[in-house]
Amino acid sequence: MKGEAERPERRSASGCLRAFARKVADRVIVMAGGAIVEAAEPVAFFTAPRH
Repeated sequence: MKGEAERPERRSASGCLRAFARKVADRVIVMAGGAIVEAAEPVAFFTAPRH
């Protein structure tokens, strides 16, 4: 609408969690069925995940 400030783009909940994990984690671990299926540094995990 005219005169309204533009709203910043909204992220999904999972997008917010990924951004948070990239900033604070030194390792990201994915578990499935009670076993670790992937463990990597955040940059490697989010740029080329195996699962």
